[in-house]
Amino acid sequence: MWLRTELEYFFNHDTWTVSEIPDPKDPDIERYKMVAAITYLLPASSNKLISMGLPRNAPAFITDDVEAELKS
Repeated sequence: MWLRTELEYFFNHDTWTVSEIPDPKDPDIERYKMVAAITYLLPASSNKLISMGLPRNAPAFITDDVEAELKS
């Protein structure tokens, strides 16, 4: 659940790019693998949301008004 929250947090910052995430050069191999997995998932999850029509900085809850705006 926490990973989903972190990915959503990143997605909602439209000026942050995955390519600008620095290599953490973490000596702990297990932690380094987790960081690599997260940066791998960022574009995949962002692209999925965008392909579904959800723009970055979209509200967390979709109301009828927001739904109509997204459909347009």
